[in-house]
Amino acid sequence: MQEQATFQVPSGFEVQLFADDAQLGGKPINLGFDRRGRLWVTSTLEYPYAVPKERWENGGVRAKGGRDTIRILEDLDGDGRADRSTVFANELNIPTGVLPYGKGCIAWSIPNIVHFEDTDEDGICDRRTILFGPLGYEKDTHGMISSLRLGLDGWVYATHGFSNTSHFKAKDGIPLDLNSGNVFRFNPDGSRVERWTTGQVNPFGLCWDSRGNLYSADCHSSPIYQLIPGASYPSFGRPHDGLGFAPVMCEHAHGSTGIAGVVYLDQNVWGPEWNDHMLVGNPVTSRVNQDLITFTGSTPKANERPDFLTSTDPWFRPVDLQLGPDRALYIADFYNRIIGHYEVPLDHPGRDRASGRIWRVVKKDATRALRQTALHQMTTEDVITRLGDASLTLRGLAVAELKERLSGPAASEAQQILERVAPENARQSASMVWLEAASRTRPSGVDPLEAIHRVRSLAEKNTFDWTQTDPHLLSVVLETVPYRDHAPEVGQLLDLRARLPEGDLRMQYAWRLAMQSVLRRQTTADWSSLAKGRLDEVVERELLLVVCAIPSPDSARWLLRRLQQFASPAYFQAVVARVLCWPTSPDRQVQSSRPSWWSWWKNATPAIWMPSWNSMPPSQRAESGRGNQLAALWRNGPEACNPPCSHGSFR
Repeated sequence: MQEQATFQVPSGFEVQLFADDAQLGGKPINLGFDRRGRLWVTSTLEYPYAVPKERWENGGVRAKGGRDTIRILEDLDGDGRADRSTVFANELNIPTGVLPYGKGCIAWSIPNIVHFEDTDEDGICDRRTILFGPLGYEKDTHGMISSLRLGLDGWVYATHGFSNTSHFKAKDGIPLDLNSGNVFRFNPDGSRVERWTTGQVNPFGLCWDSRGNLYSADCHSSPIYQLIPGASYPSFGRPHDGLGFAPVMCEHAHGSTGIAGVVYLDQNVWGPEWNDHMLVGNPVTSRVNQDLITFTGSTPKANERPDFLTSTDPWFRPVDLQLGPDRALYIADFYNRIIGHYEVPLDHPGRDRASGRIWRVVKKDATRALRQTALHQMTTEDVITRLGDASLTLRGLAVAELKERLSGPAASEAQQILERVAPENARQSASMVWLEAASRTRPSGVDPLEAIHRVRSLAEKNTFDWTQTDPHLLSVVLETVPYRDHAPEVGQLLDLRARLPEGDLRMQYAWRLAMQSVLRRQTTADWSSLAKGRLDEVVERELLLVVCAIPSPDSARWLLRRLQQFASPAYFQAVVARVLCWPTSPDRQVQSSRPSWWSWWKNATPAIWMPSWNSMPPSQRAESGRGNQLAALWRNGPEACNPPCSHGSFR
């Protein structure tokens, strides 16, 4: 193929054509591998026009006459090229985010997240069940739900795109409202859904590293984010939640406003020289960019490196990247002269609506045939061996395969085999943590990778040694505090904050989230006894910041007492800045708490704060910042202050 000759990749790599237009039946959007060594792909001919509602059937699970499909691609002879293409589901509506699951897949097709099943096992979908929907798509069909990924914890993680608004309701009755860029997760049966992170503009692409950190690719903000659960990230004019924005790991833009697809390389999957490299698809510049990830403690930084793949064909549009279980890189190529919505009208004749390819990039002596990763044909012993493979994708598929066997008719035999296996490497021992049968019988290991996964799996949910010095482990412990049955003591977290390394911004932000979670569980009596004495200056500042991000009568009382005890310009600066920020929070709980919080603040503070303020010399007032806004603050509330609060970065 002519396009193939235009690619340039590093020495030792080769670009192979895995599937062409005829096999795809349209333009590929998202990719996903199953446990049979097959590649699933969402394919569109309709994009960017959604099939109108008049042609929807059964709530939109089928778009009558729609030409979009989900297909299964198989390389039967192991030559690196798909030999069979099966239309698994048809009459779809711009499908994205395909996740092979159970007897079929979970995918987005306007306007729903749908479970597509093959109940009679003939290779074709015969049951469509809406998990969530209808959800938002109306504002922009290139800002929809996508990038569905199955976590080791059994949750499905996904991105929510630009401009659209979605109203979820899970089977447990708890709603979730998302607007524009967010990352969320849900149970595969639709029983629960929850926000993972807030913000980003138009995220498209998710991946994990071997420590279990989740990364996203975003457009218009920063190409790569390491996602801290519960964190807020920059978006178009949207405020943070009071804790500040989480640290940004990538300060460069790769010359593009559109990034799609992301892969993390580690554990020698391509050899040690490629460890801690990230690859990101850049459909605007027709490249696959590359970054080297370095760490300050647990805080990652993306360092720009020469592009991994370039093309002189401007129609090359890499919109999704996947590391295969065979250790090859798979690229969904949306092959098109025009890539975005905004350069030209949607009906511009230059838009190609039918062409697409999937490319397979292999490294010499590092990849295998896809058919060799068909786990369903392997013995349990062989699947357990795959738990230690260098491919993170294959390890995840092996965990899913073993979970199914442990809940199936041969569960007792599978459990016995698993319990007597001695892990051969750290990857295998870390993967085994996620299998209940193994985690019940194996003692806690000393390997850092296993220790991190034990904490992530909450296998030791109520105990932890806070003297740990491994920054990655300590950060993960802090991140998991909101999910633990029993929270640590406030005093433990305050002592910990005093010794956190100054340059580890991720750990510091995780501490804020942990402290916020602990304080939200406090009773009125607990608040009364909180930190009565003077604290270290850094700890005091951080505690104030967190308390100001919990608008409630209890937090207001505590803040006022604190101001009465230790009034100073530094307090004024910190508290006023936070008070001006929180009322604009998108969090529903924050909004509902606002009247009572503000009532306490407005009625009680003049007697405490204003005398101290009036007695200050002008130089101290200037140091406190925002002093000229205080009068308006007392009279009319935070909205009346001018200029408005600036929502800055984490620092």
